[in-house]
Amino acid sequence: MSIFGRKFKIFLVSLMMAVCLGGRAVAFELFQFSVAPKYALQNGQMNEYVLYTNGNKLSELNWEIQNISLLGFNATMGWEMLLIEANCIWGFPKDSGQMLDSDWQNTSNYGMKTNYSESSNAVDYLGDLELRLGLNIKTWDFLHIIPYGGISYSRSKFTASGGTYWYGDAESQAVYWYGNEYTSHLSEFSNVSYNSDDAITGSLDSYGDVISYERETFNYVLGVKAKYNFFTRFTVTADIGVAVFTQINSVDHHILKDNTSSPSYYFDKMQGFFKSFNFGAEFDVKIWQGLSAGAGGNFVFVNQILGKDYSKKSTDSKYTLELESAAADCFYYNIEFFVRYSF
Repeated sequence: MSIFGRKFKIFLVSLMMAVCLGGRAVAFELFQFSVAPKYALQNGQMNEYVLYTNGNKLSELNWEIQNISLLGFNATMGWEMLLIEANCIWGFPKDSGQMLDSDWQNTSNYGMKTNYSESSNAVDYLGDLELRLGLNIKTWDFLHIIPYGGISYSRSKFTASGGTYWYGDAESQAVYWYGNEYTSHLSEFSNVSYNSDDAITGSLDSYGDVISYERETFNYVLGVKAKYNFFTRFTVTADIGVAVFTQINSVDHHILKDNTSSPSYYFDKMQGFFKSFNFGAEFDVKIWQGLSAGAGGNFVFVNQILGKDYSKKSTDSKYTLELESAAADCFYYNIEFFVRYSF
């Protein structure tokens, strides 16, 4: 066979393969796509700690998440076994339970809580963004196993206002608000009352906003998802994942310290391996052709992660490293409702 004949044969075979593959792609046998707008309700709690060098707690902030509404979507795109999935969800500003602020400032008795306050908490914003790359393994017609790897990013901000406080004595209260300048500010605590143990209680309502807190979290995740189809119309999905590496950056702003000589901004940076876990499940019902609807739930737990604590005054441009260390953890769960269109 001549060179021209061999080239023509190769061209003809290539053309036939392209037509066959193109026909399958047009028929969506290779390509698949789905999008699912969703509404979710989130509850949980975020916690931030400052630790003494011996590991005992110096300070703890607890930010409650109560019935926060979120809107978002899930989108998947696949080609044969390869599957790309994106999740995005964002919350609406809303009052959200309480912020609890505790301190253990007695270094002779680390287990004794010296300061405590409760303030009204509000969510300024709250959201998650996730991207996954997985393999869609079809074991039987009714069961798909999807191992995946991905990255997720979440960001949230809270503001606490008003409330009540308890401090062991007038000196510790003034030191808390004004640092070493407390002697010239003791007269400002005229709205306090003493209990039988010489503790001081009072109201923070006249101060307005007292503390704000902002956190961002990066997770590098490995997981597996299983999809079970039955009676042609119903699908149950289970999802479990673990973060190989987690990084949390946070800033808490003690607003009432802005005009004092004490630091009012604290920046904490924490990192850890195998600290974050997520568990999810959903139930999907086919309504008509590519249209379905369903509901699900998702639970996220972040075990305590240690890191470094930095601080600065409101007039400073840079943070300085504190002697104490920082820590953070959280848990939250979503209840979700969605409508999915697939083709």
